[in-house]
Amino acid sequence: MRSRIDLHKDVSLVFATPENQSYFFGYYNYSPMNMDANKMLAHRAFFEGRMPTRDDKVEIGYFDLFTGSWEKVSESRAFNWQQGSMLQWLGPDYNTRFIFNDLEKNQFVARIFDLRSKSIKTIPHAIYGVDCKGEFSITLNFERCYWTRAYSYAGVANEKWNKNVPEDDGIFRVELQSGKVERIIDLRHIVELSGDTDNVPHWLEHIMLSPAGGRFAFYHRYGSNLNFFTRVFTADVDGKHIWQQPHNNGDRYSHLGWKSNKLYTVFTMKENKAVMSWKKFEMQNKKTKLIIWFYRALIKPMVPKIVTKSVIKTGNHFSMVHDQNGIVSRIDPGLLSNDGHPSFTKNGRFMLTDTYENENKYRHLLLYDVLNNKIIKIGMFYSAFNSCSWRADLHPRFSHDENYIIIDSATEAHHQMLVLKLNKDINELK
Repeated sequence: MRSRIDLHKDVSLVFATPENQSYFFGYYNYSPMNMDANKMLAHRAFFEGRMPTRDDKVEIGYFDLFTGSWEKVSESRAFNWQQGSMLQWLGPDYNTRFIFNDLEKNQFVARIFDLRSKSIKTIPHAIYGVDCKGEFSITLNFERCYWTRAYSYAGVANEKWNKNVPEDDGIFRVELQSGKVERIIDLRHIVELSGDTDNVPHWLEHIMLSPAGGRFAFYHRYGSNLNFFTRVFTADVDGKHIWQQPHNNGDRYSHLGWKSNKLYTVFTMKENKAVMSWKKFEMQNKKTKLIIWFYRALIKPMVPKIVTKSVIKTGNHFSMVHDQNGIVSRIDPGLLSNDGHPSFTKNGRFMLTDTYENENKYRHLLLYDVLNNKIIKIGMFYSAFNSCSWRADLHPRFSHDENYIIIDSATEAHHQMLVLKLNKDINELK
C-alpha cells in the first residue's frame, strides 16, 4: 500500500484499517474520530465492486486507535458507498454517543448508540445533518431519494415517490430526544422559488448545517440522474428565511463547505452555451436516453480528462459566498480548478479538499492557505475504484483538534480508512 501513497514530508500515516478487509466512513463534513482522538467510527462491508442491494448489510462500529482493535456494535441495511449510513458522533461532547441510519420493517430509521450504557435508541426517521448539540437533525425523505440522483438506500422502492414533484416531499426536522418529525420545507415551494418548472423530476439533497447549527445549505436539483441542473439554497433550521444563491446562467454547482456561520464555499463549474443547449435537449427528449447512456458508459471514459476539461468546462473555481447576501470572492482557478470536498479549520484559515483521480489514477489531498493564497500538497493516493458509484473518494476530514486528517481510500482492491498526522503545527506547513 505505501508504494501507492506519496505524503508531504511533515505528514505521517499513523493508522490504516486492514488492507484485506473493506472499511469506509462516508462523507466529508463529519469527523469519524471522537473528541478524545482515541476512537474512529467506520462501516465494515463484506463486498466490493458493486452497488449495495436490499439484502446487503454493513457492520457499524469503531476502531480503538491505541490498540487497533475493531469493536462491532451493530449492523445497518441503510447505507451507500458515498455517505455510508450517515454515521457520526453526536455533540456536544462527541465522545459518548453516535448515530446512524438503518432499515426496520420496511421503514428507514436512525439508531443512537450510547457507549456508556451500551444501549441503542431508535428514532422513527432516517437522519442527515445533525446540529452541534446533538439535539435535532435536518434530513430528507430517503424513500424519495431512491427515485432521484440523491444518494439513496437500496432497502425501499416505494412507487408513491416516483413522481416529478411529490406533494409530500421536502426537508424535515427530526427531534432526537422525542423522535418528533416535522416537514419544514415543501419541495413544491422550492420549485416555485427557483422558477424552473420543466416537466422533469425535482428533488432536494446535500444538506449541510452551519458550524453553530443555526442555518443549513441544501441543493435543489432537477433533470435526470445523468443530467441535471442545480440551485443552491440556505434556510434557518426551522425552515424559515429561505434564501436562494444568485445564479448565473451556465453555472453548475458541486460540493459545498461552511467556512463560518456566515460564509460558505461552493465549487462552481462553467458550461458554455452549446453544452447548456445539449443538456436541455437531453432533459426534454426521453428517446435520447439510450444514446446518452452509450456515450457516458462506453465513450466518455475513453476520452482523456484533459480533453473534456478544455472542451466542456472552463473557468471552474471555488466561490466564496456570504449567506443571504451573495458571492464575495473566488479562489484563483489557477490554484484550485478541480472539484473536491471542502472543509475548513475552526479559525477559517485553511481549507482541506481533495481531487478526483488524474490520468494515472491518483487522487490529491490539498490544503489551501486562505491567508497566503497558496496550496500545500498533503499527499496523493492511488485509487483502484474510479468513475463508478462504488468509487473511493478521499472525503477528507479533520480531527476535532485538527492534528489529524482522516480519509477514505482504495489503494488496493478494498476500501480503507487512513489516519494522517500533521507532524508540525498546521500554520507551519509549507
